[in-house]
Amino acid sequence: MKKELAALKPDTVPIVRELPGDQRRKTFIQVRGNFEVTTDEVTEAVPAAWNPLPKDAPKNRLTLAKWLIAPENPLTPRVIANRFWDQIFGVGIVRTCEEFGSQGELPVNQELLDWLAIEMKAMNWDAKKFN
Repeated sequence: MKKELAALKPDTVPIVRELPGDQRRKTFIQVRGNFEVTTDEVTEAVPAAWNPLPKDAPKNRLTLAKWLIAPENPLTPRVIANRFWDQIFGVGIVRTCEEFGSQGELPVNQELLDWLAIEMKAMNWDAKKFN
């Protein structure tokens, strides 16, 4: 049965797996303008200005995904609420919808954006109910 099952599975589907600690690739900061020149080695983390990842959780993609939608992380619901606003009214509360970070514009109404983000989470991320 195992041979028959193996014969049915396609072998062309890539599978993303985390490498074990001793086999992980090292990542370095690259000097702007020349990708071959590197400086300090970096490890997995989120920017210091954001809520930190949970201390006891492994630093992997699953932890990052859980962190993105965690109740204490205000960034994701703000971005989603802003994109819905942009789709409905043609311009977002943060006018630079594609650049929500430090290079984007500030919100024209921070209180409204925060309220919409809270509502989005209160509605269990239900886009139909939110709209």
